[in-house]
Amino acid sequence: MAKISRVQIIFIICFIILYLLQSFILDPIIKEKYLSEDLKHFKTYSWKYTVSIFIVIAAIIIFRIRKSFKTHQIPGIILVLIFLGISFYFGVHNLIDNTILYINSITEGQKTIKTYKVINHKEDKTF
Repeated sequence: MAKISRVQIIFIICFIILYLLQSFILDPIIKEKYLSEDLKHFKTYSWKYTVSIFIVIAAIIIFRIRKSFKTHQIPGIILVLIFLGISFYFGVHNLIDNTILYINSITEGQKTIKTYKVINHKEDKTF
């Protein structure tokens, strides 16, 4: 039977904590603060943030281990990076979206006040 190391246990605990944070804290806050149509629109274009974060992480990893791999290992490394990228996207995309939206909701931005004048024409039944 395989023995589980401390690093693996810490890794698993971190993912459980992130999942609980996402499900029970961030998700309800975001659904309360934003309209569902706004969330849908944001999530349509938010893939860029997740991909950018993965590219930065992948670049750091490649920079750190660049001297240890050989030329014949490059196709395997590319396949591993593609697999990790897809896993990263589907694993933490929702967490990254909700984190960005939460940071947006707690930061002070420029406030815009719009005043509308309501006109009611009873004869044309126009409101």
